[in-house]
Amino acid sequence: MKSSRVIGKMPNADRPDPGVRRHCVISGTGRAGTSFLVQLLTHLGLDTGYTINDLTLHKHARAGLERDVRAPDAPYIVKSPWFCDYAEEVFARPDIQIDQILVPMRDLFAAAESRRFVVRNAAEALPAAERDSLDGSTVAGGLWHTTDGTRQELVLLSQLYRLMLAASATDASITLLRFPLLTEDPKYLFSKLEPIIGDITFEGFRSTFDTVVKPDWVHKFGTGDST
Repeated sequence: MKSSRVIGKMPNADRPDPGVRRHCVISGTGRAGTSFLVQLLTHLGLDTGYTINDLTLHKHARAGLERDVRAPDAPYIVKSPWFCDYAEEVFARPDIQIDQILVPMRDLFAAAESRRFVVRNAAEALPAAERDSLDGSTVAGGLWHTTDGTRQELVLLSQLYRLMLAASATDASITLLRFPLLTEDPKYLFSKLEPIIGDITFEGFRSTFDTVVKPDWVHKFGTGDST
């Protein structure tokens, strides 16, 4: 197993083996605050591959900012729900070390319904004659690994389990974060992110959190989608 613990600094600056790229991955079911985390960490000055001027999100999904950790120019912090599909491949590579995996957790129905909601919004933007033929799996932030919205919960469960199974064979640190709590309680989020944000004080973190968070973007789907 590969050593993976990150303690309070950006490890690419002092990695022990110059042939090994080290990364923190944000993954999971998606639709659970992952794009917000990329925005926040970018504003905090961490290496996400973005600047505060190019944090462009998809119109209907209000999400995006995804990268592939396998790319040679991948930043230290990579957001990708697709990591669930190829995590085992990455863990087996000698040139990539995953220090930390951040996995926002959301009520299962809510996570799936959020994807169906994005598809409905995208369909409503189309001419009436084209709405019924829209493939929800082609919509950014829409259905994932299925064209049948009623199966989305099962798919999300499978993807999350796939990620956890792959990670269980390594010593990569896994941090679970509850959504929508991570958008509501900066003290909670600060404590969760401390291993990767280095010497940033809570006061500085709180100021940046208040600047970045958009409470009106957080839709609630069902009674389980709360904290």
